[in-house]
Amino acid sequence: MQSHVGSYFDARRKTLFILIPKGIDGKIARPPQNSNTVNAIEAFQSRSNIAIDGLIEPESETWRALMQAAESGGVTGPPSAVISASVGRWEKNASNVPADVETVQRLLQTAAQKLHAPQLDPKGIDGKIAQPPRNSNTVAAIEAFQSRSNISISGLIEPESRTWQALLEAAGGS
Repeated sequence: MQSHVGSYFDARRKTLFILIPKGIDGKIARPPQNSNTVNAIEAFQSRSNIAIDGLIEPESETWRALMQAAESGGVTGPPSAVISASVGRWEKNASNVPADVETVQRLLQTAAQKLHAPQLDPKGIDGKIAQPPRNSNTVAAIEAFQSRSNISISGLIEPESRTWQALLEAAGGS
C-alpha cells in the first residue's frame, strides 16, 4: 500500500510538471484567461482531444488522461502540437483560444530560430492576438511565414490547413 501511495503522489507531481512548464505556484490568475495553469490545462485537453473547459475535476476525462500520462511516463518531451481552432486575424473570425495562440507563437518562434528568419518571430509568447491586428506581432509573423512558404497570405492559421502543416514542418513538430 505504501508504494502505491508513493507512486500516486509521484504521478501527481509529474502531472503538474507536464502541465505547467512555467512553474508551480498553486494559484490561478484572475481573470482565469490570464492563468498559465488554465492555459496549460486547455492545451493538454486540446492535445488529448478532450472537450476544452480549463478544468480538472476528480475522475474526469482530463484527470484520467493526466494520470495515465504521468504514470506511463508517456510525456517525456514536448507534446505533439495541435490547435483546436483558428489563430490570427480577428476580422477573419479567428477563434484565438489562448492555448492555441501560445502553440502557434511557440512554433513560429522555433521556426524563426531554425530558419534564421527573425521576421517569423512573434516577439513573445503570451497567448494573445492584439486588436487591431496590424498591431499584432503574431499576425505579422503568421503573414511573414505564409509569404516565405509561398502560401496565400491570410494572416490566419487553421487546424489541418496548409499553413499549419508547413509551420509544423518548419518548426520540426509533428
